[in-house]
Amino acid sequence: MKRVFLAFLAVLCVLALMFAFSQEERLTSTQIENLREQYPIYGDINKINPLIEVAQVETSLEEISKRADTFVYGEVIEEVPVYSIYSYAKFYGYRLKVYKDTENIFSTGEEITIVANTDFKDYNPSLSEGMKVVVPVKGFKSQQGKYNFDVCMYYVTEDGFVLSAFDEKEILDKEYSGIKVEKLLEEI
Repeated sequence: MKRVFLAFLAVLCVLALMFAFSQEERLTSTQIENLREQYPIYGDINKINPLIEVAQVETSLEEISKRADTFVYGEVIEEVPVYSIYSYAKFYGYRLKVYKDTENIFSTGEEITIVANTDFKDYNPSLSEGMKVVVPVKGFKSQQGKYNFDVCMYYVTEDGFVLSAFDEKEILDKEYSGIKVEKLLEEI
């Protein structure tokens, strides 16, 4: 009888461990809400300068990844000063140290410059040195070594969770905020 009980107890322990490891590590909605002061949602797609024609809004990360060359997980090194091209287009941006990218375009530790048109500065997140992000990028043909970044940026918390810098409910068909960065990179 004692052996049956011990065997039953061992099976329960194994099942409990299997269940625990099969659960996806994810932040609760309360935890996400508490982090929003430090990692705010930026931009309202309806408040972009009305003189700017905005492309069709994507509905999935798969669609966004088709337009991007890769998604980069990296750390902000510094802000890049505003510069002009053709005397009418102004750009701002950031230098990033790459940790990983989804298409293996960059090497770990490589430094890249991500930029966006200043018309979108109030719509995009404001980043600072040391922040970690996951961001879709596309290379410029006319600006060697610079990569345009997309609105669908994710902050990465100190403990490796992602929080969108945009309103996922308005743009995507699925919410990724609260999952681990490794899981996000797998799903993209």
